[in-house]
Amino acid sequence: MKTTKARLIEVMDALGIKQYELATTCEGITKNMLQNLWNSQTDTVTTNILEPFCKRYPEVNCNWLLRGEGSMFLNTQQNASNDNLYEICKMMLENKKQENELYNKLAKLMSKEK
Repeated sequence: MKTTKARLIEVMDALGIKQYELATTCEGITKNMLQNLWNSQTDTVTTNILEPFCKRYPEVNCNWLLRGEGSMFLNTQQNASNDNLYEICKMMLENKKQENELYNKLAKLMSKEK
C-alpha cells in the first residue's frame, strides 16, 4: 500500500508540479518543509503540508491523498479535460472511414469508455 508521501508525489507528478513550485504557490508550505519531507526517512506528511496543498488544489481528492481511497481527482477540471478529449475523439471518428485500422482501434476504446 502506498504511503501518503508516495501519493503526494504521484499527484504532484500528475499536476506537473515540482517541489519549488509547490513551495512558491501554496501559502504555508516552505521549501524547507518539503526538503525535510523528501530527505527524511519517514513517509509521514504533516497537516502543515496537506492542509495548504488541498486548499490550493481543490481538484485533488483529499481522501485519496490521505487514505488511498477513491480516485486521485474529484469530479472537476480533470474530468472536464477527459470529456473534451472524448468529444475530440468522437468527432475524429465521425470523419474517418471505417476500414481504417486506427479508426477501428479508437472505436473499440471509445465503446468501453462511455
